[in-house]
Amino acid sequence: MKAFTVRAGGSDSDESAAAADTARKLGISHEIVDMPESDFSLDEFTDAYSEPFSCQSALAMLWVSRAVKRLATVLLTGDGGDDVFLGYSFFHNAWTAQKVAAHLPPAAAASWNLLSPVIPAPGPLRRAKRFLGYATGGLGPFLQAHDGLPYYWERSILGDRLAGRDLVQRHVAPSLESARRLLWDVFADHRSRHFVSEFMVKIDGATMHYALEARAPFLDQKVWEFAAALPAEVRFAGGNLKAVLREIARRRIGPEVAFREKRGFTVPVERWLAERWSGMLERLRHGTELELSGWVCRGSLEAPLRDALERRWIPVQLWRLLVLDHWLERNQAPTRSEPSGQMILEEADTSALVDRRRA
Repeated sequence: MKAFTVRAGGSDSDESAAAADTARKLGISHEIVDMPESDFSLDEFTDAYSEPFSCQSALAMLWVSRAVKRLATVLLTGDGGDDVFLGYSFFHNAWTAQKVAAHLPPAAAASWNLLSPVIPAPGPLRRAKRFLGYATGGLGPFLQAHDGLPYYWERSILGDRLAGRDLVQRHVAPSLESARRLLWDVFADHRSRHFVSEFMVKIDGATMHYALEARAPFLDQKVWEFAAALPAEVRFAGGNLKAVLREIARRRIGPEVAFREKRGFTVPVERWLAERWSGMLERLRHGTELELSGWVCRGSLEAPLRDALERRWIPVQLWRLLVLDHWLERNQAPTRSEPSGQMILEEADTSALVDRRRA
């Protein structure tokens, strides 16, 4: 057995040292795959997927797959564990809001709808305002908290092809009934829009690109059905995310591994595009395929790019445009005068630039 970990050197998401320690405890060999130190080509990224796909961690999955292919043709992944065993903090937030909603009178939602507009969205009350929105309105306010599409609206970036377009999840009506089952509404939405349409696509595309067979034990039907039937109180036992898996790890490996802080499988494109990979942004400055084809307005990206570079933080929305522009250029974009109704901007924080269900 050999384990692989992608290292994002100098990033908060780098867990290579902890992974190496766990491998030593398990007595298995371990290899670290480093992310590129400088600009790299998006050609492989574009070739591996049959659509514009901007999931950042898909880059890491490609790099891991390349390393694995030297030694094996089958690999095991942990996909599904954080999902069905509830390992993400937004699941716990939804559960907490759901418990609050269970004790609210029907009039609470109407009262909050009147009070909410006068509370500033930015600032120290932002988290509290969002949480109260979840507890009184359920899935609708939860989905609207993402700023993906509004980023383009507010900066007048969207061109003729996307002018006036919207997303159905932006119009889920708030309701106290949804708030009282919020965890399960959020889980169902996550499973359909992110887990199936993004996470599984990421693994499948990267491994197939290198002719690898990926196996995900947590996606075994019996394991999934068993975990999905567990009450939230069990899956969050002791206030822990994915408490069941942590307890198994505690018994078999030890508490140091079991109770480490969760870190996502991420590539820090927001920071690194402003630093070591900044040269990749040059293609967005002028004469892009995005502009020529009418996806974005001419010259609309100059100010956002300048502002992002000054802040040394590139919004993920610009990364998505970078991926789309490269894909359009590499795949010889269709006739520019014919707007397409198929492609819409996906606004989840780590999702593709195409809504797979409607494309």
